[in-house]
Amino acid sequence: MWFKNLSLRSKVLIGGLSPLVLLLIIGIVSITSIHSIVETNKWVVHTHEVIEQVTGVIGSAVDMETGMRGYLLAGKDSFLDGCRYFWTIFKIININNIIKISIAISSNI
Repeated sequence: MWFKNLSLRSKVLIGGLSPLVLLLIIGIVSITSIHSIVETNKWVVHTHEVIEQVTGVIGSAVDMETGMRGYLLAGKDSFLDGCRYFWTIFKIININNIIKISIAISSNI
């Protein structure tokens, strides 16, 4: 009933501004949702990188174990060359990656 008491100008303003206000609200909600999706996507990419690195470390550990087993069975130092190489690479790569991951995690806490 209160709408009947309003002037024509007020009715036109309400009718014209209502969709604009709703559009503004929907825009703000959309921007917030997009920001959340972008942040989530960054974490997904980070998780895939960590999984890839862990897979590489596991592969190197298996190769090192194979070299050690070959050394124990055959007694030849040549089997330990691969083990020494992987251990050196593992230390260099692993330390750098641990530092990067620690910084990434601590900056998001």
